[in-house]
Amino acid sequence: MKTIENINLYMQLFVGVILLGSLGLVSNYYFQIRSIERNALFHIPKYEKRFDEYANSEAKKIASYLELIKDRKELQDLFKSGDREKLYEAAKPIFDHLNANDDVTHFYFIKPSAEAFLRVHDKDKHSDVINRYSFLKAKETLAPFHGLEFGLKKNYTLRVVQPWIVDGELLGYLELGKEVDKVIDSLSHELGIEIYFAINKSVIDDSPEFVRRRLKDVHKTHSQYVAYKTAAIPKNFDSLMNGEDEFSWVSLGEQTYISHKNVLKDVSGDNLGFTLYLVNVTQQYAQFTSALSRYGAIMAIATFLTLEIGFLFARKSRRKINATLINLEQAKQKAESLLNEQKNLLSLFDKGDSILFKWNNDELWSIEYVSDNVDKLFGYEKEEFLNNEVVYASCVHKDDIAHVEEEVGDVIENNLDFLKHDPYRVLTKSGEVKWIIDYTVTQKDASGAIKYFIGYIIDITQQKNKDKLQKFVDTQNSIVVLTDGKTLKFANKTFLEFFGYEDLERFKERYNCICERFVEHGNFFHLGKVKENEENWIESLLNLSGRQRVVSMLNEESSAHAFSVSINSYEKDDYVVTFTDVSDSMVEKLELTKEATIDALTGLYNRVYFAKYVNKILEKRHSRNVGSGVIFFDIDHFKKVNDAYGHDVGDYVLNKVASLVKKHTRAHDKIIRWGGEEFIIICETNQKSALKEMSEHLREAIEDYHFKDVGALTCSFGCALHDERRKILDTIKEADEKLYVAKNSGRNRVEC
Repeated sequence: MKTIENINLYMQLFVGVILLGSLGLVSNYYFQIRSIERNALFHIPKYEKRFDEYANSEAKKIASYLELIKDRKELQDLFKSGDREKLYEAAKPIFDHLNANDDVTHFYFIKPSAEAFLRVHDKDKHSDVINRYSFLKAKETLAPFHGLEFGLKKNYTLRVVQPWIVDGELLGYLELGKEVDKVIDSLSHELGIEIYFAINKSVIDDSPEFVRRRLKDVHKTHSQYVAYKTAAIPKNFDSLMNGEDEFSWVSLGEQTYISHKNVLKDVSGDNLGFTLYLVNVTQQYAQFTSALSRYGAIMAIATFLTLEIGFLFARKSRRKINATLINLEQAKQKAESLLNEQKNLLSLFDKGDSILFKWNNDELWSIEYVSDNVDKLFGYEKEEFLNNEVVYASCVHKDDIAHVEEEVGDVIENNLDFLKHDPYRVLTKSGEVKWIIDYTVTQKDASGAIKYFIGYIIDITQQKNKDKLQKFVDTQNSIVVLTDGKTLKFANKTFLEFFGYEDLERFKERYNCICERFVEHGNFFHLGKVKENEENWIESLLNLSGRQRVVSMLNEESSAHAFSVSINSYEKDDYVVTFTDVSDSMVEKLELTKEATIDALTGLYNRVYFAKYVNKILEKRHSRNVGSGVIFFDIDHFKKVNDAYGHDVGDYVLNKVASLVKKHTRAHDKIIRWGGEEFIIICETNQKSALKEMSEHLREAIEDYHFKDVGALTCSFGCALHDERRKILDTIKEADEKLYVAKNSGRNRVEC
């Protein structure tokens, strides 16, 4: 009977392990999901604050423009005379300048009666009555007023209205505005938030016919139109808009988001509909599911071990069934054996880096239980905590204890089930400071009061030290990078400022390695000096003396600088490479470099560079089985630009075209100013179709750009695929002939 009772006890234990593991898995899932949702919500007020700051800043700037415009005597006289055409001719250059330099999209002259006298941005539309809230407030108060309004196109427009008072007389009203789609898109990308504006149909119904036609075919819910979005519309958009849940999880492609819905209002305070935010939590969710999988695996192993132990126990029990006597000592030994085996299961928690704690809810957070590996982090033995020789509160750093106590107090006051502390510092037995983070659940008594805190602690000191290293390196005046000689893994702030990039990822969209920015000239080290038996440029520099480790690079303004290079091993195949600017001591060599290979006006390579390096470039590509092509292009009617606007404007156009081409080509494509307004590009490609596609892309980019003073310009393109069996000059001649065909066919064309 005793044996049967033991078997029943084993089964109860087994079921208990399964239930406990399942409960732990479900509770961990629940608390982690809630934590991800709470963290996601922090991004939304951050977006709204940044957007409001932008709107207020832009409103002040636009108001200053209006102050200048209202004092223009010429505009005052033309408005009084009622000559709309002449007023348009006088105001149009002002609007073009504001549009090109500050994205101003609306410019109104409004009569005192609220009749629109002239829309400079749409001169054929006039004489309608303006009844927008921002205008009515300015008219009511006779004071400047600004605000964000949803316009007829159903996107946010920042409008600033200025009463036009001259010598005490109200001539009318001036209004400037700009659509803010670009800043919404920018903040959306920066903060990982996708944004949707859903407008109530009741707001749309009173709009002009052309607006209703435009919105007729857009995606809509039962009661709203989607008037603006920064990403594809989710399949379950209707349920997101119509549901009452505070959070919803949404998948778009391979990305995971948490949705949140807010009421959409403009400056009038009217309820226009809803703003739907989708906060990207792909990375956090992936980390969570990975940790959950590991936890599940541990529970599976624990269950398997329990089964094994149970099997052994049951087999022993079956043998004892045939025995006639079981003495008390044997029963005691078996109970102790089972207890030891159960303790072995708990020892799984003692093998890893995380430390398991069970704290009492008392003033000193005394320890009820701690895993054996506690000495790895704190240096104290397990017994020192259990015997209260060391209390946990005394281990928390004196500068962090108040904050930790505040977090624990908040949990107790609100009777919460889970908390994740902000990272804080602890002191080890030897006095060493370490950074930790802990995840804690609460255990409550029968009355519902918190009795214990159960959590695990993770040492994050190494990560914190890396963060400090990042801050330290960013204070250095020298350029510092971490690289294996092929790709960049880290770059400091000085690097980004020198090359003119917001972050390293933007730089890596064009270049893989900083070595690609080395100027090819005999006075300095460059990639052409890497020997065949050397693995990469770092090995080459290490084989040179200190004085020879000097490179030249161009900054974002195409100004040449010289750098002394020092290299230090970091870990495995990675190196920390420091570039110290020594330009002041190498002025003559830098000038020779710039004069020899760089066009002074555009910063592009010149024909000297072409003559010296083109064959070496083609040979390297050939060794990698990569072909080359030539794009030959020039600016259409460039002589008219010089004749009409002068050579200063002509130089501006050449420089701007060069900048556009650099922006829309790859780092390994060589751009050369061939002469005057003529340019060639030596491209890496094996296909004529790719050459034509690149040319079309450049043609469209130049055609779409608005050049200051000049307006729109176009370029004509000829291209030819290079055959290694002939000279590169023959290929350039072929591309030049195709350019001639493009010119004679109407210009602004690509011929291949």
